[in-house]
Amino acid sequence: MSIHQNILASLKAAYSPSKVDELIVYAEQIKADDVQLTIELANQAKAFSEEYFYTQGLANSLILLGKKYQNISNYGEAMKAALQAKELCISLKDIKGESVCLDILGGVYNFLGDYNKRLDCNLNCLLLREKTKNISAQLSTTNNIGDTYMVMGDYKNAIKYFQKCLDFPDLDNQIQAIVYYNIGEVYYNLKDYQAASENIDLGLSFGQKANFGK
Repeated sequence: MSIHQNILASLKAAYSPSKVDELIVYAEQIKADDVQLTIELANQAKAFSEEYFYTQGLANSLILLGKKYQNISNYGEAMKAALQAKELCISLKDIKGESVCLDILGGVYNFLGDYNKRLDCNLNCLLLREKTKNISAQLSTTNNIGDTYMVMGDYKNAIKYFQKCLDFPDLDNQIQAIVYYNIGEVYYNLKDYQAASENIDLGLSFGQKANFGK
């Protein structure tokens, strides 16, 4: 019997919130390997949480569903799960969970081409992530804000937020490569080809250090 089958059997025999949490953690760990199984397990966790009124478990299972549906480009289901989870996280005062929901929704709005809503999600997500002091999450969201402004043609704010990314501590070569390339793209759109070339060259340099493509 597999690990998840053991967890499910244990849940059916005697429910406990910790077992739902264990099921969600297991589903999160296998998500890259088996999409369908992850969705099935998240739905199982969701069903147990609903049956036993475990609000945090319900929120976490919906967040996992939102992430996974987004990854497989099922944006309708991703939005539905993230919106439901967001309301639950607000009621639970779960700032981290709410920030993840906003991150998912920002990605969905990006796909839909609704950049104003994406920006709103990005900015609110960053405010929450600053409260949780999760540096890597703040960096990711700051870069998303820069990307959103760039797509919207607000190049001044795009550069501002990409530059903020470079102010984060302990940036690895891969991150610096991405950020400098993004800055170069902004300058290219501004027709400042010298600045574009300088930043893209920096990006390529950091990319080589990160062994891109190897």
